[in-house]
Amino acid sequence: MRLGATARRCTPLLPQAGRCKPILEEHPVNDSPFMRTMRCLTVLGLGSLSMQAMGEDSANLFNGGHNPRIKRIHGVTVTGTNSVRGKPFFDWGPPFGTFNFPDLFVYNEHGTEPLLIDENTPDSAIVATGVSPEYLMIRGETADVIKPGTVNLPLRNIPINIDFAYIKRTPLRGFDTADPLELSQSEPSNPITLGQWMKASGVATIDCSGDGATVRLRMRNLIPNRMYSAWATMSLPPVIGQPGGQNAFPYPIGGTPANAFLTDRNGDATFERWIKFCPFDAPATKGSKPSIPAVDIEVLYHGDFQTYGAIPAPGLMLGLITFTHVVFPVNVALLNN
Repeated sequence: MRLGATARRCTPLLPQAGRCKPILEEHPVNDSPFMRTMRCLTVLGLGSLSMQAMGEDSANLFNGGHNPRIKRIHGVTVTGTNSVRGKPFFDWGPPFGTFNFPDLFVYNEHGTEPLLIDENTPDSAIVATGVSPEYLMIRGETADVIKPGTVNLPLRNIPINIDFAYIKRTPLRGFDTADPLELSQSEPSNPITLGQWMKASGVATIDCSGDGATVRLRMRNLIPNRMYSAWATMSLPPVIGQPGGQNAFPYPIGGTPANAFLTDRNGDATFERWIKFCPFDAPATKGSKPSIPAVDIEVLYHGDFQTYGAIPAPGLMLGLITFTHVVFPVNVALLNN
C-alpha cells in the first residue's frame, strides 16, 4: 500500500465500549471533573482532544513498591502517533477516539513514495521518511509544503547540516568508510530496519514522593550512538471564561538542552531529570503553583543529529527529521489489542 492510500483514514474512529483499560493506578485527584473532560493538544498539534480520565476504577498496572507517589510505566515502541505497525494502542477519548497516523515508513526502492508499515511488514524492511495525509490534515497543510527529495529516504540518508550558514545539508557516509578528513556520521551507519527499530524498549519511573518529581528513563536497544530527546505532552487547567480551556504543549523534561541525550554503542541510555511538578497529578492548588498532568512521555529520535531548543523540530517535524520511538502513557487509556 502506498502513502496516499491512507487518506481515507482521516476520519477519527470513535472509542468502543469495553475496549479500554486504564494506565494510571488509582489516585484521588484523577476523579476530578477536569480529568474527566480534559481538552488538550498533543505535542504534534492535533487540535483540541478530549482525554478520558482514569477515575476510581483505575487499576494498578505498575510494577514494584506500594508508594502511590512512585510509578513505573513500561514504554510502547511505536511507528507513529498512537500507532504500532499501523494500529492504535490507546484511546484519546471522544471525539477523536483511536485516531492515529504513521511517522515512520518503509523505503520503496522502486518508487518515489514510501510504503506504509503494517502487521505484515517484514522486520528486514528498511525504514524511511514520509509524511502522512492525516498529519498534513491536522496541521492544515497540503502536500505542496513537502520539499522534493525529503520523503522515501532511508533514515541513515537524512541530510545533515554541514554549513556554518545552515544552508547546505547532505547525507554523510559512515566513519569507517569515510576518508580521514571527510565529514562523517558515527558508526553504525548501516540501514536501519523495522526489526531493529521495534527492538527498542524502556521503563519510566516517576517519583513524586518529594517536592516536584524525578523522572528516570532506562532505555534499551535504541539506535546506537544517536541523538534522542525526552518530552512530556502537557495539558494546562482550563481558564475560566475561555471555552475549551488551554492547549497542551511539548515540555522538554528537565529543560532544554538537558532533555537531549545520546545512546551508547549498544543503543542503551539512562536519563534522569528533576521537574517542578508531578506529571500524574490533576490540576490542584499547591500554594501559588498549579499541578499539571502529563498525557504521556515521548522519546524522539533525531535523524538529523541535532535538537531545536524548546520545540522538538521545526516545520513538518514528524516523519522527515524527527520520529517518535518510545511512548510512556501517563494519563491515557490503553486498548486491549
